[in-house]
Amino acid sequence: MLVPINVNVNDLLSQYNMDKRDVEDLLDYVVKEITAAFAVKWTQEAQLTLHSTRSRYIENLSVIDSGRLSGTVILDYSKDPLIRMIEEGASAFDMKEGFEKSDKVKYGKSGNWYLTIPFKLGAPDTTGDSLGGVTNLPTPVYNILKKESVDTNTGKSTGLSESQIPEQYRVPSSRAKIDIPKSATFEEYKHKSSVFKGAFKQIDSITGQSSYGSFRRVGENSDSNAFIHPGLEPANLAESSFAKFEENMGLELTRAVDNALTSLGF
Repeated sequence: MLVPINVNVNDLLSQYNMDKRDVEDLLDYVVKEITAAFAVKWTQEAQLTLHSTRSRYIENLSVIDSGRLSGTVILDYSKDPLIRMIEEGASAFDMKEGFEKSDKVKYGKSGNWYLTIPFKLGAPDTTGDSLGGVTNLPTPVYNILKKESVDTNTGKSTGLSESQIPEQYRVPSSRAKIDIPKSATFEEYKHKSSVFKGAFKQIDSITGQSSYGSFRRVGENSDSNAFIHPGLEPANLAESSFAKFEENMGLELTRAVDNALTSLGF
């Protein structure tokens, strides 16, 4: 996204005794200030829009020095594939392929790989991103889990047994079939047991705050449709941030010019 910035140099020359170098210094200052201000707006948009993936997204947003009279804000996709998925969206995909590449993968006696995946469970009013790994606990399950005692050594409670889960939440949930035009089709999948079986409470040893989670085992022999993510709608934060920033760009430009004149001694 290239954005031209127009400053009426003739007006400045008529009001101030500025040579060519002064003018270039002023314009360079203005461009850098506008670039920094847009980066702030983009960051604010991410803070307001995203939830559990917010910090990962913002960590990959930065201002770079792209030379004199130029400024650049980039969202770096190279270090974390999730960032592109958040910004541009993604079709349904098999998470199992990514799990297999984890450095925490283990191998059984038969040589097949497996991995234990932690899943976050939130309180009933928790908000989160679709890739944040947060499933909200139904109030009846939450009310049971929050009363569970925590082992002082592990900092966790014993996972809920099936009999502890209210009857209406014992039924294994299902994921509907996902049909992607001109691409893969992921058939309907029904969990083998309640997603709340084994759910545990844990207490942070430093803050004393409670949180909730569960574990699922994934491996080479897992059902081919067991770990399908339904995909993401594009956030398009770059576009939405600039649209909002553009509304006040005139004010930002005036402020930047005034600051530049002050810094140059005019």
